[in-house]
Amino acid sequence: MSVLEWLAVLTSLLGIVFSTRQIRICWLFYGISSLLYGKIFFSIKLYADCLLQIFFFFSSIYGWFHWHHYQKADKMTVITASHKSLLRDIAMAAALSAIFGFYLKNYTDDAFPWVDAILSCYSIVAQFWAARLYKANWFLWIVIDFCYTALFCYRGLWLTAWLYSVFMVMAVIGLKKWQNKNPAVACD
Repeated sequence: MSVLEWLAVLTSLLGIVFSTRQIRICWLFYGISSLLYGKIFFSIKLYADCLLQIFFFFSSIYGWFHWHHYQKADKMTVITASHKSLLRDIAMAAALSAIFGFYLKNYTDDAFPWVDAILSCYSIVAQFWAARLYKANWFLWIVIDFCYTALFCYRGLWLTAWLYSVFMVMAVIGLKKWQNKNPAVACD
């Protein structure tokens, strides 16, 4: 466990704590942790996860401004996306996972090309849903975090595996808080 991993874990934890409370500063901590984890994942040959961290960095900028735009009295309105749009996003992630997994398997030395591709593509969907305030983001994060916990245990990133198990618990808490504090608004 390196100092870099400790810093990445700390900033990630701060991000998720603020996110479950719908406090906009979460995006600052997500941005910092993304840069730190990008370096870590590159060093252990999880290239899709490294690229995912670059995406997360830019989505943290998007989330910062999007949440500011919709913020009202320090609380935001949670959105219940239509089944059609959720299924569209999930199908798109599946297709991109297949393409990305094929590329990683055949053109890189990625340690786990298919798992890396699948988790990265679905993480992009979950992050997009979180930035858009879709309640469903928490459900997807629970599944993704479970899978990442197993992957990081296998890769020997014990502190990061612990972090992702905490993320699972925080995702459940976030889901409950988002359901209890804000009535969901339907969206197409």
